[in-house]
Amino acid sequence: MTRFAPAAAPVIALLLAVPGCTPTDVDDDTPTPGEPLAASESDFTADAGDLVLEGTLLLPDRVDGEPVPGVVLVHGSGPHPRDAPLGGQLNMAFGFEIPVFEEIATHLQAAGYAVYRYDKRSCGDWGACDNDYPLPDDTLTAEAFVHDAAAAMDALGAHPDVDPARLAAVGHSQGGGFAPHVVDLAGGVGISVAGNWSAIDALLAYQADWSRTLLQAAGATPTDIDAALADLDQAILDLAELRAGTWGGGPIFGASALFWESWMALDDERPVLAATHANDLAAINGDYDWNVPPSELAGWRSAGVETVELPCVTHALNCVRQPDWTIITAADIGDAVDEDLLAALVELLAARL
Repeated sequence: MTRFAPAAAPVIALLLAVPGCTPTDVDDDTPTPGEPLAASESDFTADAGDLVLEGTLLLPDRVDGEPVPGVVLVHGSGPHPRDAPLGGQLNMAFGFEIPVFEEIATHLQAAGYAVYRYDKRSCGDWGACDNDYPLPDDTLTAEAFVHDAAAAMDALGAHPDVDPARLAAVGHSQGGGFAPHVVDLAGGVGISVAGNWSAIDALLAYQADWSRTLLQAAGATPTDIDAALADLDQAILDLAELRAGTWGGGPIFGASALFWESWMALDDERPVLAATHANDLAAINGDYDWNVPPSELAGWRSAGVETVELPCVTHALNCVRQPDWTIITAADIGDAVDEDLLAALVELLAARL
C-alpha cells in the first residue's frame, strides 16, 4: 500500500630519442579521422567560477571528427548527487530508489548523445555526494543553479567530440522550471521534465491542499493532518509575507529568505522567457505527478511551448500502473524511468538538435 509521509595540469607530451627507434616504432593512440570510436564513461568537470562541478560524462558510439549533440542534466530542488536517486514523490514512498539521471543519461547515450550529469552544488561530502564542495552558506541563491547549468553546457560544448551548436539542458522539477532561464543564458535547447510553471510559493500551496486531500481520504484525523503539514503550512505563510515585503527575517523551510526571494524572482520571469524562447523549449509531465501536477503544462502551452503529457508517470518519472492510489501494491510501481518518457525525450531533442 502507499505509505504517507509529511511533505517533505595540463599534460605535456615528451618525445624521447631512443636509440634504434624510428617514428614508426612509436605507438600512437590518436584516432584517425573517420575511425569509429566506442561509447565511453569518464569523470568530467565544469568550471562554474566559484565552484568546479564534479560529474560524469557519457559519450556515445561515434565517428572521429564528427561531433555529437550534447545534453546536460539539471537537478530538481534539494541536495542531489549526479545520479539523482529518487525514492518516491509527495506523499508516496516506493520502498526503493530509482537513479533517474543515470538511467536518462544511459538512454540518451544509446540514442547518440553525449550526456553530462554533475553533483549539485548543494550536495557535498557532508551530505550524499563524494566531492570537495564547500558547505553552502546563507548567500546561496537559486540563480547559482541556473549559472551552474550554463557553465555545464559551456564545458560540454568545449569537448572535442561534442558539437557546441547542438546542446540541450534537460531539467527535472526545479531544473525543468529553470529551463527558459538556462536557454536565455547559455543558448541551446531546454526540456522541462516535471518542471513547474507556477511560482514556487503557489506550487507549495497546491501541494499542501493536495496533501490534505490525500491524507483525509486515507483516514487521517484533522489533528494528524495539521501536525503532518505544519511546517509546510508555516512556510506558505512565511513566503506570503516575503512577497508582501513584511517578512521579519530568518530562514524559511530551512533556507534563507534570500534564497526564496531569488527563486520566486526567477519563477516570475518564466512566462516572458518561455515565450521568447518557445521554439527552443518543450515540457513533459506525467498525469500521476503529485508534486507538479500535469495542469502545470497549460502554462507552458500558453507561452507557445510544445508539451507532452504521459499517463501513469510520477514525479520520479516511473510509472504507477494502478490509477486508484488507495489500492496500490508494490507490483504496481515501476522500478525504472518510464520507457514512454525516455522515448518522448529523445523525440523532443531530435526535433530541436
